Amino acid sequence: MPSCGKGEKDNGSRGWAGHGGAVYNDGATVIINGGTITGSSAVEGGGIYADGGTLTIGKANITGNTATNGGGGIHAYNSALTIDGATITGNNGGDSLGGGVYISGAKGKGTASDPYIPAVIQNATIQNNTAKCGGGISTSGPVKISDTTITGNTATKLEKWGPLRQSDGN
Repeated sequence: MPSCGKGEKDNGSRGWAGHGGAVYNDGATVIINGGTITGSSAVEGGGIYADGGTLTIGKANITGNTATNGGGGIHAYNSALTIDGATITGNNGGDSLGGGVYISGAKGKGTASDPYIPAVIQNATIQNNTAKCGGGISTSGPVKISDTTITGNTATKLEKWGPLRQSDGN
């Protein structure tokens, strides 16, 4: 299973086929525990892009990354996502969704009939990120957020969706 260990750092990566400036996950299990991902850019997922599979981020710094089409720091598409103890700051989602984190295409509804919640964010700090909508977090499915600070994020076009944007996918 791929992993980034303590102290690994990216400076200026540019993504595979427009996805994941520093990390691109194509259906695998990826664990990033510690380290810093900074200064990367892509069309989607400036720092990290996950397409399917499982992405776990613990105690890492995701900072100063840029995506032109969403997920300045992280874009998790159709993926199980866990963020625990990470700092996601100063990322830019461009003229799209999710400056810090963009969660899309997730399976599960978080209801009694479909209790699976595909995204969990806990013990994290999400601050000073920018995007058109959902400056901090944009999601089209259920996400469980606990013990997390979300502050200073900016939505540049639709101010009512500043720190967090959630839709039912329609």
